[in-house]
Amino acid sequence: EFMRMTTAIGSLIREGKTHQIYQAIEAGAKHGMISMDQYLAFLIKQNLVNLEDACALAHDAGTVKQLAGMAATPP
Repeated sequence: EFMRMTTAIGSLIREGKTHQIYQAIEAGAKHGMISMDQYLAFLIKQNLVNLEDACALAHDAGTVKQLAGMAATPP
C-alpha cells in the first residue's frame, strides 16, 4: 500500500474517520496511492503472484478477483 497525505486523508484523520482511509487510498490513484488489493491484482496480472496467495493476503479477496478480471460472472 502507498498513501500520501492529501487534504482528504488529513480530513479523515482529523475527523476520526480512519475507517474510511482504505477507500480514500483506493480512490487516490491520481495522487500515486495504491491499496494492497489493487497492487495484488496488478501482481496477478503480471503473473508474479497466484490468485490463491493473493486472496489469502488481501483486505477483500472479492475485490482482488474483480480487479484482476477473475471474478465470477453471473450466467
